[in-house]
Amino acid sequence: MAMAGPARAASGANSSVTPTKSSSGSGSRGTAPDGRGTGNSKATPAYQPEPTYPAFARRQGYEGQVIIRVQVSSTGSVGAVRIVRSSGYAMLDETALSAIKRWRFRPAQQGGKPVEATLNVPITFKLHKQG
Repeated sequence: MAMAGPARAASGANSSVTPTKSSSGSGSRGTAPDGRGTGNSKATPAYQPEPTYPAFARRQGYEGQVIIRVQVSSTGSVGAVRIVRSSGYAMLDETALSAIKRWRFRPAQQGGKPVEATLNVPITFKLHKQG
């Protein structure tokens, strides 16, 4: 469930939002019997602006993980999105959905050609405790 690259801090002190890519999705990387690559790959994030941790949610101590199902077009744009698992807080869920809609992906590939794909993207809202 880890995404390539470090998680970045979100707007707001003592909080972070960690987008990570789940392992589910279409496409797979493999090799042909002769050892050459098959040209198959999963959709991967190319541009992923982080959600801003809502100030009210921070003050209330809301934390959680939202899992969003994302349809990625063959051009890498985001199509349909839906919540697979809620954080338990509508405010965090809506913030995550808004951010995901702005993401762009490197499209999945099959046989070296871009194709549509669907994947689950977890977004974690976590407050850092001072101490």
